[in-house]
Amino acid sequence: MEVSFPKNVTVMYDGTWMTRGHTSHIGVGTVIEFYTGLILDAVVLSNNRCHGCALGPKKDDSGYDDWGKSHVCQKNTDAPSGRTEVEGALVLFRCSLAKNDLRYTNIVCDVDCRTYLTLCEDRTYGFIPLTKEDCINHVKKRMGSGLRGAITKGKKGQPLGSRGGLTQDLIKKLTNYYGMALRAHPDVEGMQKAVMAMFYHATSTNKEPTQDPQAGVSTEW
Repeated sequence: MEVSFPKNVTVMYDGTWMTRGHTSHIGVGTVIEFYTGLILDAVVLSNNRCHGCALGPKKDDSGYDDWGKSHVCQKNTDAPSGRTEVEGALVLFRCSLAKNDLRYTNIVCDVDCRTYLTLCEDRTYGFIPLTKEDCINHVKKRMGSGLRGAITKGKKGQPLGSRGGLTQDLIKKLTNYYGMALRAHPDVEGMQKAVMAMFYHATSTNKEPTQDPQAGVSTEW
């Protein structure tokens, strides 16, 4: 099969859990085609005890063999909750050719790169490399998390979150402007200029105006 195989596709992959936090016994992994939004495949993983196995006949019972032929065990992984997203990706990517005649070679996913690194180490498609792209929404959220973290880590005597400082309203404004700047400028240089223009625009006041060195850059917010 050629590297330029026409059925190499860009997909979004993500995992979710039945309950919040990394304590859930049930997780779901989903692969969605990037341009059409079609769900290509999904898998449900459970590391919980199978009730059928617990209540069904034991191995030394006479009816065990007949029961075992029709029984589908509810437990299909030993992975802990925090790793079910990675395990789900391995299951779905390994069967992509057999099931959908597709290779998921370009992945749009969140900040958690464990899934991507594990897939690369698995060499799912042999010598065909996998590429990863960050979702703008996740990058934008990291900006907000970083700013909120700056308040938490602020030294005593430097109240970053006080009035006139890095308030929650300003963080929200900066985060939204940041996302707009990323979306509006596909080139790195234009993106950098727009981000800095956003910073100067959001922090400038009548009392202390800041001069934007990138004045004139296109910012349509």
